[in-house]
Amino acid sequence: MYELIDELIIEIKKGEEYRRFLKASQALNEDDIRPLLMYHQQVQDDYLQLKQYQNFTSIQETKEKLKSIKEEMSQKPQVIEYYQAYHELNDLLEEVTKMIFHDISDDIYVGTYQL
Repeated sequence: MYELIDELIIEIKKGEEYRRFLKASQALNEDDIRPLLMYHQQVQDDYLQLKQYQNFTSIQETKEKLKSIKEEMSQKPQVIEYYQAYHELNDLLEEVTKMIFHDISDDIYVGTYQL
C-alpha cells in the first residue's frame, strides 16, 4: 500500500500543477517581492498582538496599514501567480482525496475545508 502512495506522490510531483506551484513559490523569494512579504508578516504579527488589547487601545492604524499592504501585494504578478498555482494544486489534491476516500465511510468528510 505504501508503494502505491509513493507512486501517487511521484506522479503528482510530475504534474504541471505541482511544477507551476513550485515555480510560483520560488518567485516569491525574488528581491523585489521578498521585502514586501516580510513587511506584511511583521505588520500582521503586530496586528494580531494588538488585537488582544483592542478593548484598551486603538488598532485602527495597524489595521489600515495591513489592508494597504494586502492591496499592494494583490497587485504583484508573483503573488497573483502564486495564489493561482496554489489553488490549482489544491483542487487537484482535493480531487485525489475524493477518489481515494470515496465510499470508504459516510462519516469521512472529503469536501473543501472552510474556516
